[in-house]
Amino acid sequence: MLADPVERVHQKRKVRKVSVTISTDDLELPCPHCDGKKYVISNEEKAACPKCDGRGVILTALGQTLLHFIKKHS
Repeated sequence: MLADPVERVHQKRKVRKVSVTISTDDLELPCPHCDGKKYVISNEEKAACPKCDGRGVILTALGQTLLHFIKKHS
């Protein structure tokens, strides 16, 4: 008996597993505006850094892409 055409295509297709390791350094960098301190001195007072919103880090292009992907699929 002949196999279903879709089944034949799946039998011919080879699946290759790929392992990827991403480190935190690939996703974020210390904020250059506050040097990663999360705050800046303004009028002699500490204020949350306006560039990183007080996080101390900014996302790299890969970090932004990954965050967008996670938000889209959750």
